Amino acid sequence: REHQLPLEWFDVLVHLADLPGMRARQKELRDRVLLSESGVSRLLVRMEKAGLITRSTAGDDRRGIEIAVTDDGRAALLAAIESHLQLVAALFSDRLTATDQAALSWILSKLLAKTKPDSDSGR
Repeated sequence: REHQLPLEWFDVLVHLADLPGMRARQKELRDRVLLSESGVSRLLVRMEKAGLITRSTAGDDRRGIEIAVTDDGRAALLAAIESHLQLVAALFSDRLTATDQAALSWILSKLLAKTKPDSDSGR
């Protein structure tokens, strides 16, 4: 954790990075990160004070708040992603053999499939 980015902030930045322009309405972001309205508001105020995001009135609806990632936010996210990937590798993927990884990939593909469960499974 050399980046010192709190997990909640990392989560917000990852969700914003997944959206066009790295921006979203506060309500959309709240639904993505599964926090209460007041919880996400407090979180975003702290992130804005740290310079990672901006909050502004949405142009088409004055009641809405638009959240956008700043250049500092992008830099923090990139640094955090690198250390996150290193940590995941050290704790998880580096410990798996090629056979383990293939089996896990197969299992995950079954879990993520959008089709009905296999009728031969006995369930």
